[in-house]
Order: sequence, then structure tokens, then C-alpha cells
Amino acid sequence: MVSQATSDAGSSGIILTPQAVESAFVSRQMIMDVLVNPSDVRIHMQPIVDLQSGHIVGYEALSRFGTQGALAPDRWFSEAARFGLAAELEAMAITKSITLKAGLPANRFLSLNVSPNLIGTEPIQAALSGDLTGILVELTEHVKLHDFQSTISALDNFRDRGAMIAVDDTGSGYSGLQMLTKLRPQIVKLDRELVAGIDTDDVKAALARMLGDFVGLLDGWILAEGIETLPELDRIIGLGIPLAQGWVLGRPGPPFPELNPSLSRRIAKRSGERGTRDRARRANRLVMADLIDQTTSIGIGESVPCETKASLIVRIDEHLRPTELLIRKGEGSSNWKCTRTPMKVRGDDDASVILERLLLRDLNTRFEPITVVDQAGRLTGTVRMEALISALLSKSRRQNHDLENDSSTR
Repeated sequence: MVSQATSDAGSSGIILTPQAVESAFVSRQMIMDVLVNPSDVRIHMQPIVDLQSGHIVGYEALSRFGTQGALAPDRWFSEAARFGLAAELEAMAITKSITLKAGLPANRFLSLNVSPNLIGTEPIQAALSGDLTGILVELTEHVKLHDFQSTISALDNFRDRGAMIAVDDTGSGYSGLQMLTKLRPQIVKLDRELVAGIDTDDVKAALARMLGDFVGLLDGWILAEGIETLPELDRIIGLGIPLAQGWVLGRPGPPFPELNPSLSRRIAKRSGERGTRDRARRANRLVMADLIDQTTSIGIGESVPCETKASLIVRIDEHLRPTELLIRKGEGSSNWKCTRTPMKVRGDDDASVILERLLLRDLNTRFEPITVVDQAGRLTGTVRMEALISALLSKSRRQNHDLENDSSTR
């Protein structure tokens, strides 16, 4: 009656034969029973891995309704929507997942699935109240949004309380690009359909690379989900995609599964090989790490020191990740302008590419300093717009000078 699934993209790992689907159902009473007694629901965690270091950086929380039969979680949530209980069931799963956060290993985030059309409902708001530091709110792309503004307002409120935002299943629906440009998530997940067989499909590889470049322009990171084979993993690493999850990296299981050490070493080796090729190809490029200024930072809740002479301060969370930019308004002023979503780039990012990204930002933040972070998102320094432009102009002059010298010696 049941068979093992071949994809872990948001499913329980169990699927039903057509005959079983016809006879299986989730009743309203079954859903009510789960809401009254959440202990019948288990939360499994699937690792999210940094493809440069080979270390786990987060976990996605997934609900398992094992005590009520073999129906997949998607069926439970779709039936809950039919009975008008979707928000209540999602809120229960979120609340139960957050209770596990106390056991989350250091420097890792917890990803929670939320339907965008339920963001503003009372149960979801209550489940996501309080401090959201270390939480990734993951929105599915399957639902078409009609009221972007209220969703954006709700997400801004989550961000103000420390959350990051992700968009799930990018490429599987028609509304993806609209959601990305309006919601500006920190993480964008590639749908399993774009990842399956990518090791032998150059068109999929080109599309993944293109989406990665586009997400980079929006100050976000791409995450490939549903990776099931080592060749798929190797191709994803070769494309420079920074984050991944899937059965080959770890199936959903009780909190909190660790990565196989041999697999971690394989990832680091493949990433190092790619880095060597990139360095050889771009030996003369200018990277953001070359432009970093000394940076003053303060923790969440700390006041700006009265004696500081700094004109720029970065507020960081307990994981040393930048959350706000404080920019002094005018010479000698004690007033500060606060930017809650500073632009974050990696030290090895190409400076010319970052300048292009800056020019696509909103005019109000386009010329603000940039925060530079390491692979774990921790602050390493800041770069000012004028320093970036000046360095690129100097590089261009040197290249022109070298070309003129080459021409004169021929």
C-alpha cells in the first residue's frame, strides 16, 4: 500500500499508491485531535550545509504525523485548509518546532515553513511572537499573493525581531520572480525539479547559475534543495551555489542530525578545488576583503558609546552577524541614522559585481556602507561606497596603463 519516496522536497518520505490514496483521508476530527494533543506530531530536522566549509549552518523543521497513518504532511496541511484550520495547524507546528530551538547547536539557524497567505493570521502571529533571532521564516511559492504590502509589513516586523526570510521552491511556480523582487529574501531555495539531474543537464546548470546571480543582486544567497546524489552535489558545488540540503547530505530525522565527517571533507575538498580554479582565472581581480575598513561594532541592546568618534557603527547579534547600520548624521552630530537591513557580501566577492548590485538598490540605501561577512555570516568589516568606486577606478587606470605599455613595446 505504501512505497518509499525518491524526493525529500517537503514530503514525509512516504507516498501512497493510487489505490491507497483513494481510500485514505484526513478528517476534520483527526486534525482537531492533533491540535488538542500536539504530542501526536513529531518534528524532524533536515540539515542545511555550507558548501564552502562543509559544515551544517542550519536545520529545516518538518512535521511528521506518524501516529495518524501514512499520509504525507502536505495532505494534512491541504485538508486543514479545506476545513478552515490551516493557520491553526501551521501555528501548532511552528510552536512545537520553536520549543526545540533551545537544543539547537551554536551558530546554526532554524528554518520554519510558513504559508505566505497565512502570515497575518492571529495563530501565526502568536506562534512567531517575541525574539526571532536565529529563525529563518521560509515562505512557499505555491500560493499566489494578492496583498504583497501586508505580507511585506509582516516580514519587516519579523526582521526587526531578528528573523531572516527565505522563499521556497523557486522555479516551481509562476509567481517566483515577483515574490523575489518584492519580498527581497535573504535565502532563495531552488526547487528540486531544477536540481534533479543537474550533473548531466547543462541547461539546468545554466539556469541555476543565472538564478544565483540574480539572487546575489538582491543581496541574498541561493540554496539548492533536494540533492540526492553525489554527482548532483559536485555539480552544485562547481556552480558556486553556497548552501544546500537533500538526502545525500542528511535525511530529516530527530533533532539534530550531524553531517557525515567523510562527506564534510569531500565538500571542503571540492570547494577548495573550485576556489583554486577561480583564483587562477581571476588572479588580478579586486575583492571586497581588499577594501575593508576598521569597524566599530556593538551588541543588540547596547547604547552607542558617548565618547566614540566613529561615524559608522554596526550592531551585531549574539552570533556576531550584522543586524543594523548606525550612520552618524553630520559632523559632530550625536544623532544616528539606522538601517535595519544592511547589505551583506562575502570577502571573496568581486568588487565590480558588488558595485553593479549597489546600483540596483533602493535610492535611499544605495550609497550606504556595505557589511562584509564570513561564510557563517559573521561581521569581518565594512566597505564605504566611495572606497569601492575609488579602488575600481584605480584598477581600471592601472589596466589601461599596462595596455598602453604593452602596445608601445610592440
